[in-house]
Amino acid sequence: MVNYKPSARSSVIAAVAAAAILLVIFIFPNMIVKDLSEKVSAKTRSTIEALYAKDWDMANTDMEFVANTLAENEHTLMLFMDHRLVDELIAAARGCLHLVRKHDSAQVFVELEFIINRIEYLAETEKFMWGNLL
Repeated sequence: MVNYKPSARSSVIAAVAAAAILLVIFIFPNMIVKDLSEKVSAKTRSTIEALYAKDWDMANTDMEFVANTLAENEHTLMLFMDHRLVDELIAAARGCLHLVRKHDSAQVFVELEFIINRIEYLAETEKFMWGNLL
């Protein structure tokens, strides 16, 4: 039988490759989710402010951004969230957009809070903490 022993160089290469893969696994998804969460949350809050000011055009513009951003990132969100929750989130954004276009501020606030709660929940669950590993 031949006894193969890895060389020092191949061991170092394997260790560096493993460290790089682990860094990508723990850092990259968090960056994607954090960026998406910040964009959607900021525009949703901007929509709320526009609705309080009765600026329907600004609310419509902000809500279109939120609905389009969520729809464009649907597959990315499904990597991190339950598919049913992603569908509910996108449906809520589309519903908000419809309500803003109809100038129905009473119901739209409930839907906007739902969007904010879900997107902030996603950002919180994807934070890397040492306690998550234990």
